[in-house]
Amino acid sequence: MSKILDKYVRDDATGALLNTDNAGLEAYKKRKLNLKRKDNQIAEMSKDINNLKEDLFEIKSVLQTIVQKI
Repeated sequence: MSKILDKYVRDDATGALLNTDNAGLEAYKKRKLNLKRKDNQIAEMSKDINNLKEDLFEIKSVLQTIVQKI
C-alpha cells in the first residue's frame, strides 16, 4: 500500500492530492494515442470501402447499360 501512497503529494495551497506517477501518465498518453491512430485507420478503411462500393455500383450500371444495348 505504501507504493500507492508514494505516487501522490498533497498541494499545500488547496489540500488536493496530486498524482506524481509520470510513468503512468506517459503510458496513458501512449495508449490514448494508439487508440486514436486505430480509430483513424478504421475511418480511413471505411472510407476506402465506401469508395469501392461506389465504383462497383458504377461499373455494374455501365455493364447493365451495355447488356441492354446488345
